[in-house]
Amino acid sequence: MADDIIKVNQWGKVAKLNTGGGLIMPFVQELFLLECEIAGTGFVKDIEGKAKALTEGAVVSLIREADNKYDKLAIRIDNASGEKLGYVPRKKNEILARLLDGGKMLYGKVAEVEFSEYSSWITITIKIYMKDL
Repeated sequence: MADDIIKVNQWGKVAKLNTGGGLIMPFVQELFLLECEIAGTGFVKDIEGKAKALTEGAVVSLIREADNKYDKLAIRIDNASGEKLGYVPRKKNEILARLLDGGKMLYGKVAEVEFSEYSSWITITIKIYMKDL
């Protein structure tokens, strides 16, 4: 529209304003929510191969599983190929589940992948973010 004004804030976030009627598209911001280790990796088929393919900063998806028979607030974590890596730990999923149920966009980024030299244990740490409009 001819009356639109584009503004960029100090962090490079963009807002589109309409001079005739206020804000159309607000500044979009990535908000860090929490860091956690992925739970249940020991039950995931070929977790070692999936973990080896992860790089620091790789984006992972958070998918609500409201019909999960073990946890009504379950949030599955998938890699970029849509393969299950595990779950958000039960002790940290309540608020995240409510945000997802409310239509908020949540996702994770791989912070660290650790392989134990003494066992087959794999620890994948992610940071969870919300894209806020």
